[in-house]
Amino acid sequence: MDLATDPQWVCEMAESQSRLVVDVIEHCVALEMKPDALWLVDDLACTRGLLFSPQTWREVFKPLYKLLGDALRQHGVS
Repeated sequence: MDLATDPQWVCEMAESQSRLVVDVIEHCVALEMKPDALWLVDDLACTRGLLFSPQTWREVFKPLYKLLGDALRQHGVS
C-alpha cells in the first residue's frame, strides 16, 4: 500500500536497504570474508502476479537489483 500512497518513501527505504547490503558485501570482502552467494527474500508478488505494475517494478526496484547484481559480480559472488 505504501507504494501507492507514498512512493518516495518506498524508493528511499528500498535504496537504503540495497545500499546496506552492498556495504556489507564490500566490508566482508575487505575482511577477506567473501560470501559464496547472496540470498534475498522479497514479497513482490502473489500467485497471480506482481502486487504492482511491471512499470513500477522497472522504475523502483530494477535499478536496485542492478546495483546489487553489479556489486556481486564485481566481487565474484554467485
